[in-house]
Formats: sequence, structure tokens, C-alpha cells
Amino acid sequence: MKKLFAVVLILVLALSVSGLALASNTTDVFQTGDGNIVEIDQDGDNEATVTQVGDSNDAAITQDGENDVNVFQDGDDNTASVTQDGQGNEAGVNQVGDGNTATISQDADWNDANVAQTDDGNMANVFQTGNNNTAVITQVGEGYRAALGISANNEATITQAGDGNEAEISQSAGAAFLWQRGNGNDADIYQGSSDSYAKINQDRTSWWNPVGNNVAKISQDAGTENTATIDQIGAGNYADVSQVGSNNTVNVIQNN
Repeated sequence: MKKLFAVVLILVLALSVSGLALASNTTDVFQTGDGNIVEIDQDGDNEATVTQVGDSNDAAITQDGENDVNVFQDGDDNTASVTQDGQGNEAGVNQVGDGNTATISQDADWNDANVAQTDDGNMANVFQTGNNNTAVITQVGEGYRAALGISANNEATITQAGDGNEAEISQSAGAAFLWQRGNGNDADIYQGSSDSYAKINQDRTSWWNPVGNNVAKISQDAGTENTATIDQIGAGNYADVSQVGSNNTVNVIQNN
């Protein structure tokens, strides 16, 4: 009986060790140019791929859990920072141009975030706390943050706190900010007009009732210096704002 027990114990330990061995991190880095920097810190079973073509690009990745990230930088002086804590998170940063900055932070499970920047001096931020959220930021061209009274290029920030939210910002010249708190919200901002400002805020009714299911859309298709804001509190609100022209202002507040 003692011998049988010893054999079983050895088998259990062997299986445990082999199971642990299955968890492994993978990193692929490709650099072409001068002065590029890549810093990667992985703990768990993560995958990271970084490609840098150009000079003085910087990519910093921190992964804890089981996540996947892909960073592509083609140009000079681009900066990408990705932090993932959880499992099943996916993040992508694609920078083509010079002086672009992208930050993605995922602190939960099964989130998806993608940032694509073309041309120079764009800034994008994605913050996800919750599960199954999707965020997409696409920046093309060089715009200005006229609403803040200073000259700059495109700026976009998506902040998601909750589950099952979807957000997308596509801009060629403007500043856009999007906040989602609660579950099941959907928001979309498109900026084709120059020097424009857009903001969407979707919030739950209370912490014990996180259901949102709000839908908000802002389209600033042509013209210049348009401003649009949508604030939705509660559940089941719908707002669609379209601006074509210049110096238009829309403020929508929905509380249900």
C-alpha cells in the first residue's frame, strides 16, 4: 500500500509540473533603424510582438496573465504603452508617421482594444476595466484641439468600466472623448471636420443596477469648429447627432 501511494504521489507531482510548464510567455521583436527602445515584462502565458521601423521609437509592454499584444511602429519618435492584467485581453497599436502616442490599459478579462494612427502627432488613450469590452480608435491626419484653445493634433480617449461595452472613435482632425460605465453600451464618434470637439458620456443608473444599453452616435462630417456632447444616464437611451457645416453646437442630456 505504501509503494502504491508513493507511485500515485509521484504521478500527481509529475502532472502538476508538466501542467505548469505549459504556461509560457512569447516575445518577438523586430527593429530596423537607430535608437529604438522596447521594454517587455511578462508574467504568465502571454504573447507580445513589436515591430519598429525608423528611429527613436519607444514601446513598453507589461503583461500579467494570459494576453496578446501587437505593436507596429513605422516612423520616428512614436511611443506606445500597453498594460494588460487578466486573461483573454487583446491589444493592437499601429503607428505610421512621427511623434504619435498611444496608451492602452486593460485590467480585467476578454477585452479588445485597437489604436491605428497615421500621420504625425496624434494622441490616443484606451482604459478598460471590466469584461468583454471593445474599443477602436482610428486617427488619420493632423488636426487641432480647438476646444482647448491650444494648437495640437488629433486626440482621442476611450474609458470603459463595465461589461460588454463597444466604443469607436474615427477622426481626421479633432478631439474626441468617450466614457462608458455600466454594461452593454454602444458609442461611436466620427470626426471629418477640422478643429472639432466631441464627447460622449454613458453612465449606469446606480452601482447595483449596471444595465446601460445606451446608444450614442456623433458624426461631424464636414466643416470646421463643430462641438457636440451627449450625456446619457440610465438605460435604453438613444441619441444620434450629425453636423455638416461650421461652428455648430449640440448638447444632449438624457436621463432615464
